[in-house]
Amino acid sequence: MKAQTDGRLCYSCIPARIIFIFLTFLGICLVYAFKSLLGVAVVAMVGHNSTTENSSHECHTEDGSHENSYSVGEFDWDDHQQAIILGAFFYGYIITQLPAGVLSEKFGAKWIFGGSILITAILSLLGPEAARWGFVPFFLTRFGQGLAEGVTIPCMNAMIARWIPKMERSRATSIILSGSAIGTVVTLPLTGYLCDGTFMGGWPAIFYVLGIAGCVWFVFWAIFIYDTPERHPFISQKEIKFINEGQGREKTSEVSNCFVNLHK
Repeated sequence: MKAQTDGRLCYSCIPARIIFIFLTFLGICLVYAFKSLLGVAVVAMVGHNSTTENSSHECHTEDGSHENSYSVGEFDWDDHQQAIILGAFFYGYIITQLPAGVLSEKFGAKWIFGGSILITAILSLLGPEAARWGFVPFFLTRFGQGLAEGVTIPCMNAMIARWIPKMERSRATSIILSGSAIGTVVTLPLTGYLCDGTFMGGWPAIFYVLGIAGCVWFVFWAIFIYDTPERHPFISQKEIKFINEGQGREKTSEVSNCFVNLHK
C-alpha cells in the first residue's frame, strides 16, 4: 500500500514513530512486570513457618513456650523448590537471546516482539491453575515465559534501528528502556497489594491482571505497529523521508527494496 502525502487517521497529527516509541515502552514495562512479579507473589503462594528468636520480640504462650507463626499459602514448596521456581524464568530467558536477531530478520521483529509478550501473557493467565496442578506445570509456565521474553530486547533494538533516525535514537531508546525500571517499580507494590487482598482470589490476581494487560497491549501493537515505516499504510511520505534520511548508511537492504517497490 502506498504511503499518503499526509498521514491518515491519528497519524495526521501524531508521528507514527511516536506511537511506536509509546507502545514499545509499554511492551518493555510488561516484559519486566512479568519478570519480577513472582518475587513478591511467591510469599503469598507458599506457607511459611517462623519463630522469632530475638528475646525482645518473642511471643510466648500462657505456659511460657515459644509461639510459632505460620503464614497461610496454598503450596507447600520448600526453599529449594522456591529457588527453582524463581529461577525458571531466567533459565528460559538466556536461551533465546542469541537466536532472537536471526528470528527477527526472518519473521519480522514486529511479530516476534509482539508474539513473545502475547505468549507470556497467556502463560500468565494459565499460571495460577498450573500451580494448582503441581510444581512442574508451574515451573514450565515460568520457563516458557522466559523463553518467550528472551527475544524482546534484540527485536526491540532491530525495530529502533528501522524506525528511529540517528538524531532521535538516544532519546527514544532511553524512553523505551525506562520501561524496565517503571515496569518493575509499579509491579512490585501492585503485586503486594493484590496478594494481600481478595480480588480474584488474592495472589492469582496479579497473574490475571498482567495477563489481560498483555493481551490488550498485543491488540494495539498488531494494529498500529509495522516492521518498517514503508510498510505502514497510514504514515505520511514526509515522515518516511525524514526517517530514511536519518538512517544514513545503516538502512537494511530490506528497507531500501521495500521503499523502491512502494514508490514505483
